[in-house]
Amino acid sequence: VYLGLPLFSDDDAKRQLGMDVTELIIAQLLYLEFEDPEKPIYFYTTFILFCLSTYVSLWDHFLLTESFCCSAFIFSTYFLFSNSKRKLFFSGIFLTWSIFLRPIMAPLMILFCCFILLKNVKFFQQIKSYNWKNLTIFLIGFILIDGAWILRNYKKYNNIYPLTKSIYYSGAEKSYIVPLNNFIISFGGSIVHWNPGAEITFFKPPSKYIKKKIIANLPEHIYTNEFNYDSLVNVKHLIREIESDKTLPSRKHNINLILTEKLNRYTSSIKAEKSILFSIRSRLKILKTYFIHSGTYNLFNKLSSELNMFEFSIKIFYSLLYLFVIISGFLGCLLLLQMGIKNIQYLTISASALYLALSYPVLLGLDEYRYFVPGYPLLLLTSIFTIIQCH
Repeated sequence: VYLGLPLFSDDDAKRQLGMDVTELIIAQLLYLEFEDPEKPIYFYTTFILFCLSTYVSLWDHFLLTESFCCSAFIFSTYFLFSNSKRKLFFSGIFLTWSIFLRPIMAPLMILFCCFILLKNVKFFQQIKSYNWKNLTIFLIGFILIDGAWILRNYKKYNNIYPLTKSIYYSGAEKSYIVPLNNFIISFGGSIVHWNPGAEITFFKPPSKYIKKKIIANLPEHIYTNEFNYDSLVNVKHLIREIESDKTLPSRKHNINLILTEKLNRYTSSIKAEKSILFSIRSRLKILKTYFIHSGTYNLFNKLSSELNMFEFSIKIFYSLLYLFVIISGFLGCLLLLQMGIKNIQYLTISASALYLALSYPVLLGLDEYRYFVPGYPLLLLTSIFTIIQCH
């Protein structure tokens, strides 16, 4: 369970407050590897690698929704695979909590429901009555909690919103930020402004605290009949004007309307004129940005050239660990999918791991590394499964 606090920290204030604690409990999920009680080495290997990972133990002091979402999902998975009706209820509660923290988790509710219904059911067999009862126990928490939330939303917005009204915070909904993000995502660009070379830095320069500043060069193949390079330079100038403290509120309002119209039109033109780029190539590029990196972004607050030999060795170790988890983890998912034909539990694990790993870059076009946090424990689990199969 990842609660967002590090194993250790270089922050004196946190040390004085006693915040340097180990808050990692993944045993709830790792018991899945204990089919052979004579091989506890797999458990300890997974636990140690989990604790060492920069994705879960060195993410500084931030308490983010991904942290609690990851924890709630681990508990939900553990209770799901337990042969207890009472634990099934808690599995539903924890998955509901996870969904409310990150609504993109909602499809896992369908996957878990399928697991409950098909458990101990062979091909072409009728679903057993007690499976329907178990499903009711599992869903009752979500139905009550989400039902109350829908009523709240209906009273406030006079419309039905099962979870969230928008994936953006309220201040961004009616601003140019959403159209700008959608435009950049439409051709596979990155909207993570602190990543060197991210396409959004063409429009909004990197923050002062970013050490390695690389302004993006937009690719030539993105232009359509609606816009060209000069059009985007004009957009950049408008953004700088709207972000300036010297600009009057009335002028900012007008610029926001202009930017919203332009960016929505540009995005629609890419979708209409370059459909392959919009639907396929953009997502492949975002997947590349999302997964292919050092895996050590949050390890040191230094450039690689500033590291001493020991620190550089540590960085190399963590990069190799990340590479191992990505390659063997996806391979393990495929192996589990193959075995899932006969074992619904394996199928549920592999499908969950693949969904959590791919949902943000593929469905939403987001490539911020922290979105991988909820999927990391399962991918680490499947990577160890790959080692077991090779052994």
